[in-house]
Amino acid sequence: MSVKSRSGLVALSVITAVLLLGAGVVVGQHFLPEPRPEVLTKGEKPENFEVEKMSFADERTVKLSLEVSDDTKLISPMEGRVTESACNAGQTVSSGSVPLAVNGERILALNTSVPLWETLELGDEGQEVDSLRQEFMRMGADLRSEGPLNQAVINVFASLVSEEGRLEEFTEIPAERILWLPHQAVDMLRCSAKVGDTLAADSEYGIVAGGLQSASISQFPADLAPGDRVLHIAGTEILVDASGSVADSEDLGRIAESEEFFAARTNAKNQEGSEPISLVGQLKLVESSDAWVVPASAVFGVQGNSGCVTNNTKNYSVQIVGSQLGRTFIVPANSDAPLPTSVEPPVGTRGNCDGNE
Repeated sequence: MSVKSRSGLVALSVITAVLLLGAGVVVGQHFLPEPRPEVLTKGEKPENFEVEKMSFADERTVKLSLEVSDDTKLISPMEGRVTESACNAGQTVSSGSVPLAVNGERILALNTSVPLWETLELGDEGQEVDSLRQEFMRMGADLRSEGPLNQAVINVFASLVSEEGRLEEFTEIPAERILWLPHQAVDMLRCSAKVGDTLAADSEYGIVAGGLQSASISQFPADLAPGDRVLHIAGTEILVDASGSVADSEDLGRIAESEEFFAARTNAKNQEGSEPISLVGQLKLVESSDAWVVPASAVFGVQGNSGCVTNNTKNYSVQIVGSQLGRTFIVPANSDAPLPTSVEPPVGTRGNCDGNE
């Protein structure tokens, strides 16, 4: 064999070896497991969690649904020329104020359960007189809630209707000096009589927006911790009963007088009543209590509001009083029983709550 042929054979052998070595590397890389990126490696699972004690008020964001009455027409009780008027669209007229004067005589706006339809004289009794007494009492007058019309009741009327510094004297309460309001405070949608207008019998003084009739929490939470609750809404604090309703008329009045209620009602009117009127508030316990916070995953054996936690040495029976954002608020099932300083996630069967594993 010539030198040239041997050189070619050696070169071919070298190339073949290189190719086989490269193929082996590729095949080997295919069958070897790929290294897992460091960012994807599984972190260590926490083995225990510290039990944190905190003040628990069971705060919930809720929606208060409002029932509002229809708009109402206010009727002037007196015929004649309007000499004063404090009426402006969007303005609030409150019971006990004087928004109108006819023929120079000031007219008192009053919210009573029964509109005054006749002049009341000394000694008169009945629902009209009692409703006057009760409204005057609400304004702070020192009266009894029921009884005949006496000079004390008349004097309260006189003090309210009279111009400051010039007390009028009355021996009766004339019906034409009282403008009846359907609520303690009304918002004027429209004013129909301005200064200089002449009012006939039963003339319209203005139109008032429907007032707040009732309020209750829609979708009242079913898993609340036991205890009386207060609702923070519209810049005020009100009590709600066990069903989530506002039962106190003064609380309803505070909501009705708020800017939030006015805005919600106006928005509902602009939407032509397509959406119910509602406000958002915060519901919480009147009196906060102590509770302990653990991760939701640390509670096992849950039945209703009862459950268990463990520190891997002993199981503890607890009551679940609330939960929020993956955290569970617990108290000992027995108020005298202790809780561990830390808990562990349950693994497998944990046995009875009150015993060891």
